[in-house]
Amino acid sequence: MTFASLSTFLRDKYTVVAWDIRGHGGHCRPDETQMDQDTLIEDTLQMLDYTHKRYPDRSILILGHSMGGSIAIKTMARIEAMPNDVELKKVIKAILIIDVVEGTAMEALPFMEQIVKNRPPQFPDMRSVVKYGIQSGQVKDMKSARVSMPA
Repeated sequence: MTFASLSTFLRDKYTVVAWDIRGHGGHCRPDETQMDQDTLIEDTLQMLDYTHKRYPDRSILILGHSMGGSIAIKTMARIEAMPNDVELKKVIKAILIIDVVEGTAMEALPFMEQIVKNRPPQFPDMRSVVKYGIQSGQVKDMKSARVSMPA
């Protein structure tokens, strides 16, 4: 959700499709804690395919932040290895990476499962969610916490 402020600016000119990597948003799935690199790349490929089908006449720019930047780069490598006639290869025009340190992001991946498991399953109110975000160290800025933690 660090992307929230930037997406507000971008949406005036572009269609913005933002999604949370498993275990990071409001969507829950049985295998939410399965966060190995290959799974996250497959999730990203599925989301890109869905986005292209939803907006077939649009170009796609991929923006990855932190660990998402590392996954974005590896996803693009996988797309580049696909045959030239694959539609995704034709519509992806750029990849933008923000605040990623490859080694640090990938080293943190095994610990993400524990972070997700330690997160309370519910909160009594929005104030508690925001407070948890700040106190847990997941978010440092109160504005960002109010935007990102409710999800």
